[in-house]
Order: sequence, then structure tokens, then C-alpha cells
Amino acid sequence: MANVTDLLMALGSPEPSIRVPAETAVNNAKETDLATFMTTMLQEFRDENKPTFARNMAGTLLKNAVAPSFREVAARHALEERWRALPAEVRLQIKNEVLSTLGSPNRDVRTVTANIIGSLARSELPSGEWPQLMGILIGAAKSASEQHQEAALTAIGYICEEGKDHEEVEEALKPSTTEVLSAIVQCMASANEDVKFSATNALCNAMEYIHDNMDVPEQRSYLVTALCEMANACTTVRTRERAMESLAKVAELYYSTLPDYITRLHEITTNAIFHDEEAVGLQAIQFWISICELERDMKEGGDILSSLNYSTQGLTFLVDICTQLLVRQEEDQTEDDWNLSVAGSKLLQSLAEAVGIPIQRPVMDFVYANINSTEWRKREASVMAFGCIIGVQEPAAQEAIQDTVAQAVPGLMEYLRDSKEIVADTSAWVLALVCEGFVDIFLQTPDLLQRLMNDVGPMIGGDNARMGIRACHIIYNIALAYADDEDQQTNEISRYYSDLVVVLLHAIDHGATNDFKRTAQETLNALVDAAANDCCSAYLMQLPQELLARMGPQLNLLQQSSGDNMEAETMMGLLCGALAALARKLKDDFMPFLDASMQIIMQVVELSADYVQQEAMTAIGSIAYVAKEQLAPYLAKVIPHVLKYLKAFDEPEGIYAVVATMGDLSLSCRVMMQPFESDIMNTLYVNLTNTEVDRELKCSFLGCFSDFILNVLGSERFKPYMPALLPLVDQLFRASCEIDIRGDPESEAYVMNLWETTASFYSSITQCFKNTDIDALAPYMANIWSFALHAATNASEFEETQMAALMVIGDTASALCNVSDPQVRAEGKQALLTDAVNGILNQVLRGSTSEDTKKHMKWIRNQLTHLQRS
Repeated sequence: MANVTDLLMALGSPEPSIRVPAETAVNNAKETDLATFMTTMLQEFRDENKPTFARNMAGTLLKNAVAPSFREVAARHALEERWRALPAEVRLQIKNEVLSTLGSPNRDVRTVTANIIGSLARSELPSGEWPQLMGILIGAAKSASEQHQEAALTAIGYICEEGKDHEEVEEALKPSTTEVLSAIVQCMASANEDVKFSATNALCNAMEYIHDNMDVPEQRSYLVTALCEMANACTTVRTRERAMESLAKVAELYYSTLPDYITRLHEITTNAIFHDEEAVGLQAIQFWISICELERDMKEGGDILSSLNYSTQGLTFLVDICTQLLVRQEEDQTEDDWNLSVAGSKLLQSLAEAVGIPIQRPVMDFVYANINSTEWRKREASVMAFGCIIGVQEPAAQEAIQDTVAQAVPGLMEYLRDSKEIVADTSAWVLALVCEGFVDIFLQTPDLLQRLMNDVGPMIGGDNARMGIRACHIIYNIALAYADDEDQQTNEISRYYSDLVVVLLHAIDHGATNDFKRTAQETLNALVDAAANDCCSAYLMQLPQELLARMGPQLNLLQQSSGDNMEAETMMGLLCGALAALARKLKDDFMPFLDASMQIIMQVVELSADYVQQEAMTAIGSIAYVAKEQLAPYLAKVIPHVLKYLKAFDEPEGIYAVVATMGDLSLSCRVMMQPFESDIMNTLYVNLTNTEVDRELKCSFLGCFSDFILNVLGSERFKPYMPALLPLVDQLFRASCEIDIRGDPESEAYVMNLWETTASFYSSITQCFKNTDIDALAPYMANIWSFALHAATNASEFEETQMAALMVIGDTASALCNVSDPQVRAEGKQALLTDAVNGILNQVLRGSTSEDTKKHMKWIRNQLTHLQRS
């Protein structure tokens, strides 16, 4: 690369005519010869005579060429593989010269070098390719040079950050963790403030994976004491902030150890909240938020014995802290701001969720004392405090405060017109919470609902985007009350439906901000789901055309932006969602819009934006549910995209969306899917056998098989796939039996999910063969019974999994009555007509009050009785 310095300087030019050719030249150089590119960047980066900008740019390019922070896992792995493919001597030269650059007199260069070392460590440490790295950095951190100490600690901080995010790096760091921590704490005692910060920052980044050290009381006290001293006495704000953040992590990650330190931590955090800089105070508040959230989770999970009950014991002082902070709000703050007042409200919410009913009285005392104050800060704080305690999703707490909420509603609606916008905004937020948790207050009081609608309609149609968004949330939450009600003739919002649709469409087209437009579209989607029958013919019939008219311009934006327009992506995704909701609501009345809808949705599927593609595929599934055989002309275009997404197993969210679509297509289109059976079956089979596919995804693929076999193939077309597929399913089950799920919630969830999906698979194929050629299934019956009996016995704590396994017993018992081979029937009787099976059925019946469960148990018993008599 000729004139490298000029090229690097050009990368920072605001003029596209200068910057773009430089970017092209750099990319070409990197793609053509990575080794030469990296050594050239390294020379530029190390040259103390070059401009700082050029050196920093060279360093950034060097880092990104090794281990870029790509969101796409596959793209990152591809570049990391390119680095590993370089000759060993080239990689060694780069690593050694980067390490030597850590001693540069230029601080900016040292910082970039530390970042490069962190990125290199992500690739090199797990593979054992840089064994001397941590020893070198620890030695530099313990040296007499403060410059070397700071640089080494900064690098250690970046490496620890990689360890926090990448388990394989964490494992590679474990042998040196104790030495690293010793060097860090030693440097935290330095007289040099920059060294102190770098050390404290490194410790903060390491907190997630030093469990072994924190389990040793002496080491733990050593670390916590050092952090307390930094948080309380260090003269530099950024160091105190980072130390306090580390203490918040102690609360979150090492909660059970808190009794040894809680008295001192109470004192330190309280002092920080009220007497330190805001940045430090915010981290101190986070300390208590972490405790409250953990104790909330323990309460919700029934793990009350592990709770130290700090939220309950400290209720009075924590409420006092929160109410003092609430009145320190800034006049123009929004919910996206993070200041002491907002943090105080977050703490109050977390505290309310942790303790439930006991918080209501002290908070309501504050509300009653301030709600009518002439000072706007006190008015807003009282409304905010009220919102914090009514948002608790605990039934007992909701019941205890319901009457108070009902009494407060008229006043809240009055405050929508408060002279201070922040008071009106908070009141609207609280009304949205009321509509979420106490919606019957409005639905059962027509006058109140009328008043609310009179208020929110103009808010959505007005110029104030912030209040418009709040009004949308109110309507959205009311609509959710009807989302699951099928075939309603009318409901309480029918009389307002037309006006709401009109004002929401206006907001979607003319809203003052993109957030407002997006929220209005989300609200319209919820309103579609909530529509009663009297609204479908009157208003919804006009909506498909309205949506299609808006999808065209959004599609043009996306096509022109080459997938780099998040707002357009989000709006298009919501529009696809609305079209899907309309298809489900209108059913046959949607058919006049089928062709126009599929034309534009297929164009959306062609885009490169993942989120939009997922929403488009979901819409196809919803339309298939309505269109059924009329979707046939589009399948030849749809299925290749389905297959493409099924193969993209490194993008799990997209996989789950397309698996759901596959289920809809299989159920709705049935035999029309048969021309594509070979490609679909082979793709799913390859995914099940691929060791790189996430195990949870394999459960989804197995579910795909169930839908496809039962609804599309049938017994005859499935027979050729049986010899390969059924042993594979049995193999997956037997491998899951070897997993030790004790104390491992993730593995436990996977195993139960696999067993439930396997049960569904076996039930599906049994039903396929039951009335046709059940003898074809005979060679596999033993494995099916083995699975069903094992799962039914060992999944007793997981009702849905156990029930699915028991249904396999019922399905196979029913099918065995039609088996021509008496030996197979005899084997089935021996396997299923046992005291063990009878005992499981009795146990399930005794432990369940569900009518569905009783009905299923009765059916299974009947099938077993028929089998016994056959």
C-alpha cells in the first residue's frame, strides 16, 4: 500500500470523495493479502513519528482484522479463522511487536494497544497459542514503572472483559486468576490515580468469573475491602464509580456473602447516594436494585430460604431513600434518561416487586402528603411513587391496592392536563399501568372509559409525541384485554373503534417522531387483535388496503438503503405483523387481498434485514392458515426461502420464526407441500445430525418433522425416511439420558423440551400409521415404548412433558389393536399393561385438578383396556 499514512488520514475525512476511495483501498489490501496488510498496519502503528490519528486508525484496523466485534457469529468466526490461517511466525511477530508497543510513551497508543491485546487474547488464549501473555502482563503490572503498570492493567482489563463475554477465554484465564487479582489489588493501592483506575477497572471486568476466589473468605475479604476503600476514599470520581459498580456486582453475583459486609456497604452506599457525585451515587443505587431484584426472583421462584430479606428488613430506609430521590427530578427528563431521580424510581419498583404488600402503606403516606402540592416536583414524585407500587404483578398485592387505584383514577386523568408536562407525562404512564393491571376499572365503568377515550384520542392526534406515545400505551393495554377473546359479537371498545383507527393511522403517517409512528403501529396491531365481530365488517375490511399502501413506500426505503435503515425495518416488520393479524381476523374476507399481500411480502422476504424477514415469514404462516389451498401458486417461491432460513442455524431467532411458519404451512397447505418434501426432509435431517447445531434448535427441527409428517406426508410417503430418521430420534433421546441435569437448569430445560418434542413426534407418526399400515411401525415400537415409559417416570415434576409421554402410551396402545402381528401386540401388552404404568396414571390423577388432565387420563386408560381385551 503506497503512502499508507495519507491513506489512513483520509479515512477520517468528512468528504466522501476522499474517504470512500481510501476505504476501498484498505478493504482491498486486507482481502488480497492479510499478512502483508497486518504487518504494514503494525509498522504504521508502532512508528512514534507518525500522526496520532494515523497510528490509532492503524491500530483499530489491526484489531478488527484479528477479532472484530461482529454481532453475526459466523462472520466473526470467519475472520478469526483467517487470522489463525496466517503462518505461525507472522502471528508470533505481530503478537510480540504489539506487546512491545504497550510501552509507548503515547497514552492513546498504549490504550489502543491494550485493546488489540484483548482482541488477540480472545483468539489466542483458548487455543494455547499465547501461554506467556498473562505472565508478561502480571510482571509489568508489578513493575516499578507506573506507565507500564497502567498499560498492563488496561490490557488485563480488556482481557477480563473478553473473559466475561466468552467462556473459552474465561477457562483459559483460570490458572492465572489468583496472580492477576493479587497484582490488581496491589496496584489499587498505588499513589498514581491512573494506575488505581486501571486496576479497579480490571477488577470490575473480572467479577463475573472469579467465583473460586470469592468462595475463599480470606481472598473475598481482601477484594471487597479494597473495593470499599476505593469507593469511599479515592479522590478520582471515575475510580470511585468503577469501584461502586464492582460492589453492585458483588451484590448481584455473590449475594450469599453479603452478611459479612452489609453494615459497611450500607454506610458506603448511603453516603455515595446523597454526598458523592451523581455517577457514583447511581452505582450505589444499582447495588440496592441488584439486591431487590435477586430477592424478588427468589420469592417468585419459591426459594425463600436463600433470601437474606434485606429488602424487607431495610424497607423503611430504602423507601426513604427513594422518596428523597424522586423529588430531585430534572424538568425535561425522559424515561430514557438515567439520573438520581430515575434511578430512585427504578429502585422503588424493584423494592415493591421484592416485598409486595408491605410497601404500599409507607409509599401511600408519601403520595397523600404530596399529591396536591403546589410544587410540581412533589406532585410528579407522588404520581411516580404510586405508579411504582401498582405495577407489581403479584395477585395479592394487586388485590390489596385495587380500591385505592380505582379512587385515584379520576385524579390521574385530571393530571393529564397539568401545567407541567412532566407531571402530565407521568400521569399518563400510570394510567397505562392501570390499564395493564386493573383494566376492569375502566371496562366496568362506562363513564370512566368515555372520559379516558376523550383524553387519549386528542393526545394521539396532537403534536406532542411524548404524550402521544403514552396515549398509545393506554389503548394498547386496553386492547390486550380482548386479544384472546375469539368470536366476540361486540365489546366495550367497539363504540370507539373507528375513531381510534383513524387517529392511529394519522399518527403512523404524520407522527412527530419515529418512536411515535412505531408505537402507533404497534397499537393498531393490538387493536386489530382486539376487534369484535361488529368491527370486522365495519372497519377492518378497509385496513388491508391501508396497510398495503404504506408497505410500498417502506419497501422502497429498505431497497434503497441496502438493509441499513432500522426505522424502516421496524415499521415494515410491524406492517407485516398487522397484515398477519388482519388475515387471522378477517378469515375468508381477507382473500381479495391475498395476491397483493403475497406480492409485497415476497419482496420483503428478499431483503437482507433479518428482523423484517422473520416478520414476513410469520405473516406468510398466518396468511396460509386462512388461504389454505389458495396459497399453492406461491409455494414455489416461499419454500426456497423456508429452506434457506432452516439452514441458517447460527441465527436462532430466525429459525424459530421459520419453524412456526413451517407448522402453519404444513397444517394449512397439506398435500400441496408434497412436491417439496425431499428438500424439506433432507434439510431437517441434516440439521438434526449436525453437531454444530444448538441442541435447543434440534428440538424445534424435530417439531417440524412432526407437523410435516402428520399433515403432509402421511404413512406411505414417510416410509422411505423411517430407517434413517427413527434411529436418529432414539439416539437423541438416549444421549439425553446421559446428561446429569442435577443443579443444571439449562440442561434440565433442554432434556424436558427434547422429551416433550420427541413425544409429540412419536404421537404424530403413530397417528399416521394407525388406520393404514401400523405393521410398518412395528420394528420401532420397542424404542417408542422405552422412551415413553422412561419420560413418563422421570418427568413427574414437569406436567406437560409427562403428559406428552403418557399420550404416546395411549396412542401406541390404540394403534396396537390394529397390528396384525400377534407377537408385536403381545410385546406391547407386556410393556404397557404394567403396575408401573398404572401407578403413574394414578399419581397424575391424584396430583391434578385439571379437567383436561382427567379427560386425557380417562382416554389413555380406555386405550389400555381395549389393548388388554384385543
